[in-house]
Amino acid sequence: MHARSILRRIAGCTLILASALAGAANADDVAGPKARVSVQISGNSRDGRPGVVKGAGAALLEVGQTAVIGVYGDVEGSGLLGVSGWPPANATSHAWRVELRLQAVSFEAVELSVTWKREDPRSRAGGPGAGDTRVIKLSAGERYVLDLVQSDSPGSNLVNLVVQLEASRADDSPDRTMLEYDFWLVHEDRTGKKTTEHRSYGGFAGTKMSVDFAPLVFGLDGALVRGGSGAPFAVLVKAQLTSRIRPDGRIEVTLYTDKQLECGGGFSSGSGEKEFVAQDGETVGVELPAFLGWSVLPEFRTVPPGARPGVTSTPKGLRVSEREFFEGDRFSLVVRVRRFTR
Repeated sequence: MHARSILRRIAGCTLILASALAGAANADDVAGPKARVSVQISGNSRDGRPGVVKGAGAALLEVGQTAVIGVYGDVEGSGLLGVSGWPPANATSHAWRVELRLQAVSFEAVELSVTWKREDPRSRAGGPGAGDTRVIKLSAGERYVLDLVQSDSPGSNLVNLVVQLEASRADDSPDRTMLEYDFWLVHEDRTGKKTTEHRSYGGFAGTKMSVDFAPLVFGLDGALVRGGSGAPFAVLVKAQLTSRIRPDGRIEVTLYTDKQLECGGGFSSGSGEKEFVAQDGETVGVELPAFLGWSVLPEFRTVPPGARPGVTSTPKGLRVSEREFFEGDRFSLVVRVRRFTR
């Protein structure tokens, strides 16, 4: 990923994550049962689409170890933020410090002691906030809401910020089961026409699989452009997947997705994470997050006939509301994991 794409321009909101681990210098080298724990922050948009922007900080812990994960987000639309440790280096509207201690771990559940605090980093005193210490028991795939903050800014695209926890047991030894991985990127336009791209890989259970799809290139009329020459929009989708075989024979999958829009030299991006348990060979579909930003196309001055809604003329070029432009389009990723058979 290019360094400039780390800054994510989202209209009305930017959510950034930072994490720091405490404990062993290299947690992967620690013997004994371990758990992978994550703190997630997401935003629910005013148009009813859940979790349109999301970040997650993760730690791999042995029983008795601790981790501190910081996440922060802006629901007031004050501009771009950066990535830092704790406390956050840049002023944002809300920040959470979450300290996790692994109490117990089994195949069925993970038990954590959690001490968390919400702060306003713009105030030297931290500002009024909330927080407590609690013990939480999570089964694989279960999500626990730690805190929720409503937006009081009518100009924000988000109505709230949600901070959640997830945890699952991490395997201690490599699984030599060979698996086949299939990925389908599906674009469906507002008329129902579908375009599909397929990728297929093989690898051992427990290894990380990465896939990059060819860019989907669009004209100002919203139609896909073959070859992409001179087209103003390019949608790039990437995914990473890890899996393990459960004792009952089903396959536990963690899927990370990133959808990026390149437009007029700028970038908008939305990422997501999904954990699910599937039968051997079962297909699972994930709808990718919507774009909420805007872009300016300096090389275009007038709105051409047939342009989609959301394209307006400005002295600096055409301004494109990405949410309005792609209204009715769906981008989804379909995944299948199965045991390799000769």
